[in-house]
Amino acid sequence: MTNTAKQNPATGQVNGALQSTITTNNSTKLNLSRTLSGGVSNTQLQPFNVSLSELVAMFQPEQVKAGPKDGPYFVRGSCNGGRSDTAMAQAENLLIIIDGDSSISDGGEIVEGAPDPKLAHEAMKQAGIEHLIYTSHSHQKHGQDFNKWRLLVPSDAAAQTLTSGVDAILDVLYLAGVRVAPVSENNKLSQPWFFPRLDAGRAAAYYCASYETGQPFKVRESLPEPVQASASAKPKLQGESVVQAYCDRYPLRQKVAEMGFKLIRENRYLPPESKSGVAGAKVLTGERDGRERLYIHNTSHPLHGRGLDSFDLYCEEEHNGDFKAAVKAAAELLGLAATDDAFALFIASEDHTETAEPDPLPVDVSCVSIENPPG
Repeated sequence: MTNTAKQNPATGQVNGALQSTITTNNSTKLNLSRTLSGGVSNTQLQPFNVSLSELVAMFQPEQVKAGPKDGPYFVRGSCNGGRSDTAMAQAENLLIIIDGDSSISDGGEIVEGAPDPKLAHEAMKQAGIEHLIYTSHSHQKHGQDFNKWRLLVPSDAAAQTLTSGVDAILDVLYLAGVRVAPVSENNKLSQPWFFPRLDAGRAAAYYCASYETGQPFKVRESLPEPVQASASAKPKLQGESVVQAYCDRYPLRQKVAEMGFKLIRENRYLPPESKSGVAGAKVLTGERDGRERLYIHNTSHPLHGRGLDSFDLYCEEEHNGDFKAAVKAAAELLGLAATDDAFALFIASEDHTETAEPDPLPVDVSCVSIENPPG
């Protein structure tokens, strides 16, 4: 829903009046905290228990007044006392808030100005995720294509799972081509978010849209446990025993750290080549063999788009992708003998493939051609 905003005197206050026609029986309940006056320096919050429908009504253009950016604000959950992360450590059902401030270009660089909020709204709607999106005070400050917005997603996140919820919503947007750049404010428990206020000169540009289903977004509490493969699940390939031995000796996360990847959170890493600040590398666990692999979706890295275990990284970094050379070198590094398991078969096959001659044909066919068929 897009509306034309009314230009009101600059008061810096939020009009709390609600439209009486709004039905809230099936609307998701939100337990937030807010201030009624002052700016961000006011850290004394009070409960703000509203439904999503009531919040949507408050954010409509006719309810939003023009005024300065600094003013009353809200935080994503119930705050026990003054505004701080400690005061919100036990908060539940937190709003996932995505700060639409900048974008990621095709080259992986941060570009000032977020993607079109209408595209973000459609992406969330297509994914069936309940939300409210609205433009902020700086929207269209530098032209019609200069976007600034906030995306609010009711969820069942707690302090421990907020980051996972933020990552999940960003993934939904990225898959739809809405490449909003992540910012640290998305993950801060007590981050203050200003109630919408309009610049009088750009009041008509205000945009607000919502999708209400009465169901908060479900955040996964933890990653699945690694799946251990049975002994007969996968036949050993030539050199496979060396690969497994190397991965056991040199764990993936240790290898990743040595290569300069920076751990951002849990299983997400920032590639050393990245200039965007996006944690574009993720550690995944194979369901078939239980082996950890690094998947890099940051296109600035030469190994992007592949699942790489510890040995794969060693092969690429030390041997330019030469698997045969890497197996031989790893066997020597690990002190494995040529008689060990599949490595012996690997060495034997290497010796034979280089000297084997093709079997002679049983008859001489040198004179046979399409013009002179046999018989």
